[in-house]
Amino acid sequence: MNSFAVIFQKNIQENNLLDEKALRSSLDERAAGSFDKFCKDQFSCYLTSSTNDSIFVSSDERFIVLADMRIDNMKELNDKIPDSKDFSKAELVLELYKKYHEKCFSIIEGPFSIVIIDVTKKKIISARDLFGQRPLHFYEDQKKIIICSEPSSIFSQKVEKILNIQTILNFLLLDYKKTGDTFFNNIYKINGGKYFLFNGESSYVQRYIEFPKRETKKEKSEVYIKRFKRLLEEVITDQLKNTKEIISSTLSGGLDSSAISLILDKNKKDKIIRSYSVHFSDLNPEEKKIADEKYFVDKVLKKSSLRHSYINVKLDESSPIKYAEKYNNKHFPYSMVNGYIHKNIYDRCHLDNSSEIFDGLFGDEIISHGTFRLQELLKKGRIVSFFFELYFLKKNKQIGSIKHQIKINIILPFKNLLKNLFRKDIALSYEDLSSLISDDYINQISQYKRNVNRVFTSEYDEQIRFFNSGQVEHALEQLDFFLSRKDLNCFYPFLDKRIAFNCIKIPTSMKLKKGITRYYYREALKDILPREIYKRLSKGNLSAYSKKNIKKNYRQIILELKKSRSNIYKLIDFDELERRMDLGFKDSSYLLFHNCHSLDIWLNNNNLSI
Repeated sequence: MNSFAVIFQKNIQENNLLDEKALRSSLDERAAGSFDKFCKDQFSCYLTSSTNDSIFVSSDERFIVLADMRIDNMKELNDKIPDSKDFSKAELVLELYKKYHEKCFSIIEGPFSIVIIDVTKKKIISARDLFGQRPLHFYEDQKKIIICSEPSSIFSQKVEKILNIQTILNFLLLDYKKTGDTFFNNIYKINGGKYFLFNGESSYVQRYIEFPKRETKKEKSEVYIKRFKRLLEEVITDQLKNTKEIISSTLSGGLDSSAISLILDKNKKDKIIRSYSVHFSDLNPEEKKIADEKYFVDKVLKKSSLRHSYINVKLDESSPIKYAEKYNNKHFPYSMVNGYIHKNIYDRCHLDNSSEIFDGLFGDEIISHGTFRLQELLKKGRIVSFFFELYFLKKNKQIGSIKHQIKINIILPFKNLLKNLFRKDIALSYEDLSSLISDDYINQISQYKRNVNRVFTSEYDEQIRFFNSGQVEHALEQLDFFLSRKDLNCFYPFLDKRIAFNCIKIPTSMKLKKGITRYYYREALKDILPREIYKRLSKGNLSAYSKKNIKKNYRQIILELKKSRSNIYKLIDFDELERRMDLGFKDSSYLLFHNCHSLDIWLNNNNLSI
């Protein structure tokens, strides 16, 4: 993984605008490897990268390419560019750009942040992969443009840190948006699926890709099932081509990590596959029942030759509160309540000399549990089918195990049933956290309040809405910070566009069937998974571990937040937050509390205040 920065001087006649020493030091943590100044005619820019071979200059010196990327469909791209098999990744991307312009980014599979500079035209284009797996930021003023992996390169050039209160409010409300804004005014990120273009005079940010349209023609069930299985195996096989001898894989015992680990084991050839699971050594018997997945992990191990490690963690060593206190030295507040799981696995990979790890994260979001089928049935007036699915969901104990989905997709639609018997509109209602925001800032969250209640149109529209939100990108940015510091390359098979775009087009009748969620996915993996995992309709509840830690400490922490030098109390009504948490531990309440606590630590660590 590579960290880079480009500083483009708009007016070559200006005196040297660069603080070179500061820029170098900003990359020290990522082992800065190269630093170059490129001047030609009326063009001047500075290039720095954490690896020596990541800056590519074309033979005629017209184009410069910097990138932090991995290409998982190299053969497909080589076929598009004749005689390109011996090209470096950067050179191949440049040739694709010459042929397809900004549309070239849409045909690359894999994580990337790329900068392409056209020296002759004084043009800069920079793009990020669809889901935002690799970070990419920019800053622009009258004299210069800075494009970089992380904002530390921007701050090194004496750019002032001015807090963006709107982003902070969104963060506190768990309302992650793809607006391009960061926690600092005038410092922006290029969101996933977008590119930044400077044409020599002006700049703008624009999408380079759209999600596929919903297909109206339905196919036979076996077509969806066979196609998905083929695509998943194809993607993992392609990703394997980018790996070294020792590969790691998370293995929680759930459907997603089990499927990926077993497909890796099947296709490993002469490679070593190490798998990891995290277990909690200080849970009481009741907590252990819902959180420990060792039974299912062992079922996978019996069916494979994976070299497995059980990682045992203790609450006093890996609690969410301790991690918020320890790892809040980033350019954004730490907000991973279950981040200790990933961090423990990454640390173990590093110790085992593995620089690549496969992760089943985001399977839930991409595959979809199909619970919006209930709203679709109501919208179409198919009341009998609605109760049919509801009956089987209860029978399969799905109602008791997916609390958030119950409220959104079962209880509220049921309450609205009588209202909607003769109407087309189905209302979706989400928990409103706006009462926790201080009155002085209530006008800044009007858009949030509008989105709390909205009209349901289709499962497809809800899935597209989710992808266009910043939730996946936010999680990826948090994970990337840990991964990059361990120099770990993470593979998320479910974020490959071949899989994501295929899943979007699958009808909800294949996602929820007779109370079985993710139906087509289970059937596709029936011959791969152990029977116990194929049949399971629940998953381990790891939040019990996090909640236990927060329940023990939240009152004392709220007292400290009320008088913190960060002035966070100006934003949040902590009496209302404490009242909510005293009444019961809803997921949203304890996540919001965690974000409040983490934000306070982050502000104090950066000597910032509201």
